[in-house]
Amino acid sequence: MSINNDLINSIAKMIHEKISQDSTLIFQNQNLKQHLESFDKNDVKTELPSYNNIDLAGKLQLIQQNRMNRPGLGDEFVNSTPQQIKEFQEQLNKYQQISIVTGFYILDGKPPAPETDGPSASINLAINLLLQGKSVDLVVEDCCFEIFSRILDQIHKDFDFIPLPTLVTPVKPLQDFTIFIEKVGQNSIGQCLSMRAKDVTKFNSVFAKPKYSFGVGDGGNEIGCGKFKFENIKPKEIKCVIETDNTILCDISNFGGLLLSRTISSPQSYQICRYLLSEAYLVSIGVSCGLIDGVTGLQQISVDGMEFQKYKDICNQIWE
Repeated sequence: MSINNDLINSIAKMIHEKISQDSTLIFQNQNLKQHLESFDKNDVKTELPSYNNIDLAGKLQLIQQNRMNRPGLGDEFVNSTPQQIKEFQEQLNKYQQISIVTGFYILDGKPPAPETDGPSASINLAINLLLQGKSVDLVVEDCCFEIFSRILDQIHKDFDFIPLPTLVTPVKPLQDFTIFIEKVGQNSIGQCLSMRAKDVTKFNSVFAKPKYSFGVGDGGNEIGCGKFKFENIKPKEIKCVIETDNTILCDISNFGGLLLSRTISSPQSYQICRYLLSEAYLVSIGVSCGLIDGVTGLQQISVDGMEFQKYKDICNQIWE
């Protein structure tokens, strides 16, 4: 049975408008389920859509302005070019099984917990890939597992017709194609440090190098940032030395993760991932399940301290 795209579009936009009005609203829409649960392999493209119809240069410029004023990172943003996305897309078509690694544990949070930057974009991207026939592991540390489990349970409760990734810890080896989104990595002496130079090494695993890896970061201390020199980064000791095959830097890592999701979207998965799985929805349920803002350290609906309406506006521009 084919999906009625016009119907999906109209229903999804209606729900998106409701989410925009009330970021805490949870949806259980049986009418929507009736029309979307027919999503099956017959509607899935065997090859992901081309990145060529997206203004990647414009999207990268949108998310690479160093809005967060992180010391020593501004000049490095120019190295995150559309070619990084192009190579990501080309490599993705070669693999069926994907790992997405995320979850930045904020030790000095109130309470200590994983931050809101990373989970929502990772889940969005994972579901987008699943909707297109990929197999996806969502990899999080033991200290993050319970909260991520609650988030996925809530999504299943609200939208039980949407496929969910397999939640695993680093005990399971990474798949050959692995994406790291806002995942802290080791510095030159093997430590994992937060932007405030808090030592979180014991909460983070050392990963074997996959056949292909893609990193998304925003502060210089994330896996993938080893590709950049960051000669003026402050404090210097936070710099991660672990490289990935391709890496993009952005103001907030969720922006980069959403851009990846946007570039691989099919017409069907676009509607689901943009409107049903909006950042207003995912960040809201994430916080209700225990995530905290990584900058303020508080359990609030925001990401990296950015005013949430501004954050949502940028996310919407990424999807346009």
